[in-house]
Amino acid sequence: MPPGLSEDEIVEKRDLFVNCALKIMESEGSDALTLRKLATTAGVSRTTPYLYFKDKAALLDAMRIHGFNALSDACEQAIIGVEKHVKQMRVLGETYVTFAITRPALYRLLFMSGVDGDMSEPLRAATDRYNKITSAPMQKAYDAGIMALPPERLGPVLWAAIHGLLELRSAGLLGDDQAFEEVQRNLNSVLAKGFVKKAD
Repeated sequence: MPPGLSEDEIVEKRDLFVNCALKIMESEGSDALTLRKLATTAGVSRTTPYLYFKDKAALLDAMRIHGFNALSDACEQAIIGVEKHVKQMRVLGETYVTFAITRPALYRLLFMSGVDGDMSEPLRAATDRYNKITSAPMQKAYDAGIMALPPERLGPVLWAAIHGLLELRSAGLLGDDQAFEEVQRNLNSVLAKGFVKKAD
């Protein structure tokens, strides 16, 4: 850790580097991201990022933590005032899609790239937080007899469907945004009919 800085100052500096790294990844791709590139973009010496991150893996870990927390914050905000469980699930799905479209590089880092070695405890906590937010309405709907499958079975199915939709969009196979939104609405309708037992 850099000498002479308080814990709050260290956290602030790390956050600045993470945001800078995210900009590099979004604009130039993940292969362009190195600690040397980060130093150049941030306008600091080549060695400065190493005071905050042991290596690129540690930087990516911090970026994943930031990403999952940002997505969790967006999900929590989106379902404020939404009472029905199935409606919450739909809103969370829409929030996930919006995140993927607006932050494509970060989305790929979170959901399409593996973690080298064991997952760090802070990253595990961030992913657990997101999973709890998204699984809670599924569990409540299942307990109420609304959903036909429990979260551990329903969650992967919904994720696979939405992820596949996003991959088709990324490949340009769904036409323009209007066509994509129509397919998304139809997918939501099909999934609801397939898994909802009765009106929520």
